[in-house]
Amino acid sequence: MPLKRIGLAERTGRGVDLIYQGLLRYGRSAPDYRSTNSHSVAVRLPGGEADLGLLRVVIEEENRSHCPLPVDSLIAIG
Repeated sequence: MPLKRIGLAERTGRGVDLIYQGLLRYGRSAPDYRSTNSHSVAVRLPGGEADLGLLRVVIEEENRSHCPLPVDSLIAIG
């Protein structure tokens, strides 16, 4: 059964950006998709403590601009 049909995915391809954004926003490493193949997607999410200094910078910029930082900006400041 497709993930979209059962409500676990919003749109094809959107999940990758959401995962990156969520991790990078808190100063964590990027997700690891190396086990993905042509038949399935496998992702390993890094854990650990959040980088509170980076989170503070992200929140301040988002408050200033009144919108969330895009993934490429999070990658650049991380």
